[in-house]
Amino acid sequence: RDSSTSRGLGDVYKRQQLELYPNPMDEVATLAFNLNGTHQVDAYITDIIGKQVMNLSSSNRVEGEHKLTINKSNLGAGIYMVNVVVDGIPSTKRLIVR
Repeated sequence: RDSSTSRGLGDVYKRQQLELYPNPMDEVATLAFNLNGTHQVDAYITDIIGKQVMNLSSSNRVEGEHKLTINKSNLGAGIYMVNVVVDGIPSTKRLIVR
């Protein structure tokens, strides 16, 4: 593939979608994704106005399934955005905390 070609989610994930469950969450939620190779993964949570409130990952991760735990003890009730950036390609899921 030509390096000037833009990349998309299918280039980094075995499955196109991030999984976030349970959602809404009461105590603990899981963010799951399956990579098709080794990639830099930055995952973090922002509040509704975009302020980062939690860092979940900032590391190289190998091919395969990965699960990150989100603990409510660090979040108040409300709506948050779970952001995952894999090799510069962003994905976002909304998380509701009860």
